[in-house]
Formats: sequence, structure tokens, C-alpha cells
Amino acid sequence: MRKLLCLIFFLLPITVGSNYLFATCIIIHIGKNEIIIGADSRNVKKPTESDNMEILDGCKIQKMGSLFCAMSGFTHSEYYEFNSYEIVKLHLQEGRDFKFNKERIKSDLKSKLSTILKKIKTNKKSWEMIVTSENRILDLAIIGEINDELIVYRLGFVLSNPETMDFEVHEEEIICNDETDKYVAFGELDSAKDYLINNLKTDLPQNLIRNAIREQAKAGKITVGEPINILKVKKEKYEWIDNHTCEK
Repeated sequence: MRKLLCLIFFLLPITVGSNYLFATCIIIHIGKNEIIIGADSRNVKKPTESDNMEILDGCKIQKMGSLFCAMSGFTHSEYYEFNSYEIVKLHLQEGRDFKFNKERIKSDLKSKLSTILKKIKTNKKSWEMIVTSENRILDLAIIGEINDELIVYRLGFVLSNPETMDFEVHEEEIICNDETDKYVAFGELDSAKDYLINNLKTDLPQNLIRNAIREQAKAGKITVGEPINILKVKKEKYEWIDNHTCEK
């Protein structure tokens, strides 16, 4: 049986400003010279002065030049003027090589997350919502052709010291070649993980990914939901298999 590598993080909203619940389900298959990425589209917005939840659809697989980026975790706060997708996109467009850009991405996100959490810590309820028992604050994957290789580059920001707001940054590069066959997943995954483990080798990766995310959406929580977007990336080209809320 193939090994399923999962990083689980449940993103919950802060209680100031406009709050977003980005409990994403993202599954990536790194296959033979191709990478398939699937993500749900559910975002939930909770205004501070209301107990009502507003359900929004959004694209969680965003194109950034020749690369793509998918994220789960604390990705967006209007109140703190924080948008992790925009930060990654800005650095990827700087025109330097990827090694330089990824260091800037790590440094910038780490600094901004630390600054924001220092402010959030004064609100006990908000802190408990964002900082889970695993202390995973943000996970992201950058996918595409980098230095003539098809790669999934992953970053995970884990709060290592809640007193000083220091972070451990977990980093991994997975090269896609003619022998790779691996699943990577992060976000809200309990039901999706079970489905994948029980159904490996029974269908095409894109169908397994779609069905696994669908199972997670059926799990009863409002934080993962359809429609599901699925993207196939190869060297020098990409193809949307399912595109409901992403670029046209």
C-alpha cells in the first residue's frame, strides 16, 4: 500500500474585523511526470457583530506566473491586512531565481505571522481558535516547473514557542519524475484520508482526489464544501480537470 503523507490543520477564525474560516481540504498526487492538485472551494465568513455564517466560494489553487500555489491555515485577515497568497505571489514575481524567492517567502510569512499572533494573544478566545494543539498555523505548496524539474515545494509554519512567537518552518521539495507515485495532503482530512487509504489503486488519481474531498465535505462540518477544483500540471503546460471557481 502506498504511503499517504498528511499534515492536518484546522483553521479557525479570529474574532476581530471580518473573520474567515479557511478549513481547507487539499490533496496532491505526484505521479509519473505530472502533478494533480485538488481543493475544495468553501470559505466561511463571520462578521464580528453577528453570529451568522456567510458561505463563500473561492479558488484555493491560484496561478502565480508559471507556478501554482495552494494553502491551508491562517491565510487571510482583513483586520490585520494579511493575505498569504498575495505575499507569495509578490515574491515569485520578483524576477530572481526560485531559491532566493523561497527564502524571501519564508522570512516574510514567518515575520508577519509572528507579529499578528503577538497581537492576537491578548484575546484568549481568538488565540484558542487559531493556535490548535498541533500549533500548525499555515501550510502551503508551490507547484510547477522550477529549474527544469517538475516540483512540489512545501512549507509548514509551526508555532514552536508561544511566549516568543518563534516558528519552526518545515520545508520539503518533492521532485516529480517518471517513477514518482505519492499523495500529499493538508488541511481538514479525516474522512478524505480514510477514503484514499481504502481506495488506492481502484481509480485514476483525479477521481480518487475528487471523491476523497467530496467525502470530507460530507463529514458534517461547514468548513469544507463543493465545488471541487482539480488541476493537472506537467512541464510547460497545465490543464484544469475540474474548474468551478478558478481562472478561466
